[in-house]
Amino acid sequence: MSIRIPNALINAANLAARSEKVFIDLTQQVKSAQIVRRGFQVPAVKVDLTKVQQVIGDLIAVDPKVLPRVVSQSIQAGVKVSAGTSVDLVLAPRSAIPFDLFEGVHLSFKGKMVDQVDPIATNAEARKILLTYENPQDIPAAEKTLLTQVFNQNQVPIDETSTDTSFNAAFNSMRNAMAFQE
Repeated sequence: MSIRIPNALINAANLAARSEKVFIDLTQQVKSAQIVRRGFQVPAVKVDLTKVQQVIGDLIAVDPKVLPRVVSQSIQAGVKVSAGTSVDLVLAPRSAIPFDLFEGVHLSFKGKMVDQVDPIATNAEARKILLTYENPQDIPAAEKTLLTQVFNQNQVPIDETSTDTSFNAAFNSMRNAMAFQE
């Protein structure tokens, strides 16, 4: 007997390997999304798979950088809700999400959009530090020095004499922006 593992489960397993908790339902019953628009459930679409393949082949690939991200939702993240609960999402492209939405933004980020910090967000070492530590106080000295250098190289000067230009403000600003990265 052979078992076929869908890509969704493989992707979920890869997420789990990155120390995130992922729950996988292995029941035989297929789950379907319950999408509601203007108070009515959107019906499931039945399609001709051969025609779908033709249409997909004609689609133009969209750069993931312009795909919309969730900015807010009607139910706070982490709150458990019963199956079938409606959640309203507000989506926006990264180019429309200003740093000014965040608390305690570093002066260098004020007035900018989150897509304007890609040189910092895509720097492998900076990315690792920003996604590893929740609080700037937890960052070891060597990594703090490295991240400070990345900030300085990208016109984000660190000056601890002001809260608007401190390392903490820069770190917290970029950590918030990382939620909207690819």
